[in-house]
Amino acid sequence: PQKYRNRFEKLGINIDNPEHVVWRKSEGHRAKNAEHGKEWDTFFKENPSPTKEQVIEFRDKTEQKVWGNMGDSPLQ
Repeated sequence: PQKYRNRFEKLGINIDNPEHVVWRKSEGHRAKNAEHGKEWDTFFKENPSPTKEQVIEFRDKTEQKVWGNMGDSPLQ
């Protein structure tokens, strides 16, 4: 999420790089965006200084949990 741009950048993760971008249909994005943001809030609360690997692993898990396999995951 954009909210954590600075934290991602400090870990060397460019969230504008297509490798890390997942495009969503606007109606699907709005419906699940709050849930996705809460997942990240909890992650950073529980992991105040995560490694890049931990962030990438969490990204992959939360993408599947919140959005499901829509064929648009950074993993695909």
